[in-house]
Amino acid sequence: MMKTKRLISSLLAVLVAIPALTGCGGETSSQAVSQGGITPEDKRTFTYWIGQGDTNYNGYDVNPAINLTTNYMKWGASQQKITVNFTVPPTGQAASNLTTMLGTGDYTDVIEATQAPNGVRALYDEGIAMDLTPYVDKYMPNYKKWLASHPEYAKTATNDVDGEKKYIQIYSYHDTVDPVWGYQYRRDWVAKYGKNPTTGASFTGGYDANKVWTDDVIFPSGGSDPIYISDWEWMFPIFEEARKAEGISDGYDISLYYPGFFEPGDLVDAFGGHGPMFYNDDGTVKFGGTSDGFRTYLKAMNNWYNKGWLDKKFSEHSSDMYWTLDTTKVHSGKIGMWYGQQGCVGDLLDISEGKPNSSENGYTNGICVYGARQPINNTYGSDAEKNVTPYNFYATSLEYSSYIVTNKAQDKDLDVLFSWMDYFYSDAGALLSGVGLSKEEYELTKDPYYTKFGYTEGAWYYCDSNGEKWVEGTSKGDKMWRFVEGLADDTNVKNALCGNRVANRQLGTSKQYLTWSKTYQHAVDEWKAYDAKGNFHGSLTSQVSSEKALENSNILTKVRDFMNTRTPDFISGVKNISDDTSWNGYCATLGKYKYTNYVANVQEVVDLFK
Repeated sequence: MMKTKRLISSLLAVLVAIPALTGCGGETSSQAVSQGGITPEDKRTFTYWIGQGDTNYNGYDVNPAINLTTNYMKWGASQQKITVNFTVPPTGQAASNLTTMLGTGDYTDVIEATQAPNGVRALYDEGIAMDLTPYVDKYMPNYKKWLASHPEYAKTATNDVDGEKKYIQIYSYHDTVDPVWGYQYRRDWVAKYGKNPTTGASFTGGYDANKVWTDDVIFPSGGSDPIYISDWEWMFPIFEEARKAEGISDGYDISLYYPGFFEPGDLVDAFGGHGPMFYNDDGTVKFGGTSDGFRTYLKAMNNWYNKGWLDKKFSEHSSDMYWTLDTTKVHSGKIGMWYGQQGCVGDLLDISEGKPNSSENGYTNGICVYGARQPINNTYGSDAEKNVTPYNFYATSLEYSSYIVTNKAQDKDLDVLFSWMDYFYSDAGALLSGVGLSKEEYELTKDPYYTKFGYTEGAWYYCDSNGEKWVEGTSKGDKMWRFVEGLADDTNVKNALCGNRVANRQLGTSKQYLTWSKTYQHAVDEWKAYDAKGNFHGSLTSQVSSEKALENSNILTKVRDFMNTRTPDFISGVKNISDDTSWNGYCATLGKYKYTNYVANVQEVVDLFK
């Protein structure tokens, strides 16, 4: 600890210079001098573990934003280049890879710590995570500026350590955020095979010459979009008729995540507002797994299962993430409704008309996918479970990941590291990190990935509110940024050229000129129709002490494992959800795992920030 304090003291005496764009000139003579067996280059070389990479790259250090900031920019008091070597785990193995890395002691200088076992506070107490407070205060003015403008996040950006507020992790933040996935359904099937619930007349609908979808669909609740569970249940027989008419024998009406529920609360909270796990009920921590609302949800899902509306094999899809459920059948046009990504909305699944990988069966020809908001239950259970506005479901908060700097880096040039990290919180760095290279930045770097995909004008440009290129001194109104034509429509290429997974700030869409289709804009509006306030920010739960975090981790593992394996039995009918003995036994087992202790541990922290 004394060694760390001495290092901090010496670093605080160093002034940080503004980073500068440079060419690829040679190193200074001082950089070749070895100090105590460690060269200056070693002291400016950092290892960085991120939980997910990108298959487009042969090593994440060639990410365009990393390429620019490590090869063409200089950092810290002495304006030196930084070298960052990335470690990326195999797909789907981030948590186990991180646990192994920490357990063996062979961990990196910087770690994306969102999936850290037992939480970041435990890593700090073990001496693995450094106290970042002096470095954030001295070398990260852009980070602190963002926090100052968002006091609700600033409150939990630090941890209480022996009565002192300390930065022990750095968070990534969005300026604004729009959901990128949610429930969606085949609007074209509803328009083609459905009938007006009042008049019985057939609907009309389709694409015009400009590929804009219009229809006259009306739901039983009276509007043009599904609002209630009854609206969903009205659609399911329509989907059945569509599959029968089109000769689809292996489809179904709606997909379900393999445990039978989504932990954030999607769809579950239609039945009384309850989340299925631990959730925030206006400042009161609750556990929903034993609630009447969750039992009502399971009764509804059992009804859907018995009627043939659910995927009968839902529990077998354990390798699917909840936003990529059964994608083979979704993309082949065999499912009526699912939870998925924005890449399915509108006609994006239509691979007809000679497009690459043209569908042989034609099930996606002319497809139109609409987004659906979280439904409200008006059908099942008592009045307590009906007509409650949803508030427990997935929605990205402004805070979305966290990072620690470990004791492996304590003797390195941390002014270089932290000034480099801080750049990604500046306006220019946020543009680079989440929007991509400008034309000028491409011309400086001649980035091989931009060259490969043909984006030699960069990924974006400034424009006015009409989308016309911005001319300094001439253009008026709001100055916005806009993706170059075509890039925003190619999700895979856009992610490769414009995505960056280091600690950063993402601008969001508040200053973006949107070229979204009306159908996509409508989907986003539906997905964010309700305020998702039922889940906790990671920065809040990270305030739990290391001892209680370990207890919570053990409780959560046992509760999650039990619910994931036993809940599907209630849905499929192996266990009778209407039988009190079966349900009470299920709840009693969960009680043995001491979920009430988890509630108390988190409530203690929540109360500190009320």
